[in-house]
Amino acid sequence: MKYDDEIYIRKCLDGEREAFRELVLRYQTRVLNTIYRMVRNTATAQDLAQEVFVKAYTKLNTFDPKYSFKVWILRIATYHTIDHLRRRRPEYPVSAHPSGDDRPTIFDRTESRQPSPDELVWRREQADIIAEAVESLDPKLRAVVVLRHYEDLNYDEIADALNIPMGTVKNRLFRAREKLQKLILQNQMTVQEVVS
Repeated sequence: MKYDDEIYIRKCLDGEREAFRELVLRYQTRVLNTIYRMVRNTATAQDLAQEVFVKAYTKLNTFDPKYSFKVWILRIATYHTIDHLRRRRPEYPVSAHPSGDDRPTIFDRTESRQPSPDELVWRREQADIIAEAVESLDPKLRAVVVLRHYEDLNYDEIADALNIPMGTVKNRLFRAREKLQKLILQNQMTVQEVVS
């Protein structure tokens, strides 16, 4: 895939604008999902993803082939989203049970057996709790969590995508996981108090 990406990059740099369309088609879902998991708003994620691809197109001559295009485009997406989050607060408040079932969750993967309706409700609630906890993290911590746990990048790829040392990746992931654990436990204790 990396070799194919480089062919399209070369064609694009040689003036074939249509070659970039193939790169967009290959990576638009991954970029959109990465951004969505950071902003949790579909319309905002779509707008930011479009801006990311425009930025990538205009900066394509700076692409370093020692990295994969996937890592390079996710770097742009992550930093662009972090900049967006720093500039403004989320446009819409996040509730424990947001409407709209079309948004991606960590439970989108298919399973071998069909879960019961109660199990589906419990999973959705857990996914919402986790998503809210991730959203409450500082953008730099949120970025490493999204890249590691949602995009399945390894530590080297995260370090390349964010242009930070491996030790910083590990430190941020450690701090993010600690904060997430506390936030999730606090949320579950609050839910138990309401139910009791």
